[in-house]
Amino acid sequence: MSYFDDVIAASRGAAYSENQIVSHSYYNDPIDTGQDSVQGNSRRWGDASVATQEAAVKALISDGKSSGLTAHDIAYVVSIARVESGFRSIGY
Repeated sequence: MSYFDDVIAASRGAAYSENQIVSHSYYNDPIDTGQDSVQGNSRRWGDASVATQEAAVKALISDGKSSGLTAHDIAYVVSIARVESGFRSIGY
């Protein structure tokens, strides 16, 4: 296992029950599986392979650098993405 696997990668979260999903949620929408998409297996938090999660983190870092963010700001962006989705996909 790598450092990413041990320290950064998110483990799969629990599924939501039907009464927790609000009508305006995207939870039940199909997941884009297009050729260029990088995504997880479901909309559950962290439900993506370690390779997908690592690709998401690398994309956030790359985009942050090209946007002129500091390392500190990029760390915040990566932290927010982990909490919000568990690095489940790359999609802006």
